[in-house]
Amino acid sequence: MFKYALLLHLEFESVRDWDIDQITNIAFSYYTGSQELAYLYSLIKSDSIELQSNGSPVRTVGFFLETTFHYYVYESIINELLNKGINCHLVINDYFQEHSETSYMYDDLMEFLQNLDRNDIDAYTVSMIMKNHFKYDCMVSCYYSNWLNEIAYKQVRVMYGLAKDTWNFAWWNVFYDKILCYGRYDYNRLNIYNNCVIVGNPKFDKWFKNKFDNLEEIKEKFLIDENKKTILYAPTYGHLSSIDDWIDDIKELEKDYNIIIKMHHGTAFRESEQYRREKILHNFNNVTSDQSDLFSLFAISDFVISDNSGIIFDAILAEQNILLLNPTSQVLRKDGSNEVRIREKIINLEKGDDLRLYLKDNNLFIKQKSELFDVLYNLDQFRDGNSGSRAADEIISLINGEKSTAKENPFLYSLRKQIFGF
Repeated sequence: MFKYALLLHLEFESVRDWDIDQITNIAFSYYTGSQELAYLYSLIKSDSIELQSNGSPVRTVGFFLETTFHYYVYESIINELLNKGINCHLVINDYFQEHSETSYMYDDLMEFLQNLDRNDIDAYTVSMIMKNHFKYDCMVSCYYSNWLNEIAYKQVRVMYGLAKDTWNFAWWNVFYDKILCYGRYDYNRLNIYNNCVIVGNPKFDKWFKNKFDNLEEIKEKFLIDENKKTILYAPTYGHLSSIDDWIDDIKELEKDYNIIIKMHHGTAFRESEQYRREKILHNFNNVTSDQSDLFSLFAISDFVISDNSGIIFDAILAEQNILLLNPTSQVLRKDGSNEVRIREKIINLEKGDDLRLYLKDNNLFIKQKSELFDVLYNLDQFRDGNSGSRAADEIISLINGEKSTAKENPFLYSLRKQIFGF
């Protein structure tokens, strides 16, 4: 029955108002892995392919999401690809809902997508894409996942931060055909025969073009007292978080400062972080885990206080006054990583240090910004608001086959085959 429905759809235009995607989804739910149904469905898709003005097929790029944070990493690139005639889909890892540690994160992502105010992109789940045997021309992701290879022909990594070198620059990066880097630092650690390119930080395009939320509305939302300076406290989650040791000190500052807590999405949604989440929500009114308000919060804040969070690098790029809090359990590393070297240039405090003394010493922050100025170019080469456009051009060149074929990069592809088996 399903086979004849697909054949009818191919043969007669009069029945093409059917929802053939829905029919096919039902078909695959009964006949998972049917090569015949998959073949007919692929014919339907190829038969209805859109064409650009130059007669070539419109390409489709997927963007792999596991948290709402990922959407804002991609947003500028998506907008630029759409402007250049490329279809874009959001691809949701729905397997996150099966694990208690990540199910809340999945629920938050789904709620976010339901309320996302745009009609120029579609969203699909990984399981649905695999069930329908669909493959994207290119998949963009922030890191490797087991699901990626089966659903795209080309793979692009977008950097989502510069913290945690051992993770960021790990073995799985050989999976990618192209990696879009912020600056010389990540490029030098990832590049294999020009599979990396420096585009800057697309997420910061809004900051450099001053396109973020109305500041007066933000001040009202967070009950900002104009007579006080404002502190943005943005701790990480897990054992490297400063919440356990420093939250009482932060609470004490509320007498003289506006305090806004920006929870890491791990703290906001992971089951293992529930006690930290509750501690913050019970003690502070100005709390957010919204991924859209970072630049507005930077704009209204006089200080950014963090610990081992990747937001450190965002704060450096936004030229904020930064203080770092060291958890009592933290063992200072001497491995020459980015985090270690950056911490040497940023004021960081041990438990027992008086936060107020540091906050009142403006000369400390002037000196800190001067020392960090030389670091900026190495970390983020472009600060012109056009990183999303550069990233989009690189993705288009990859899917059009203009650069980097397997024959041109044998070392990368031999590593990939050794590790991943393809």
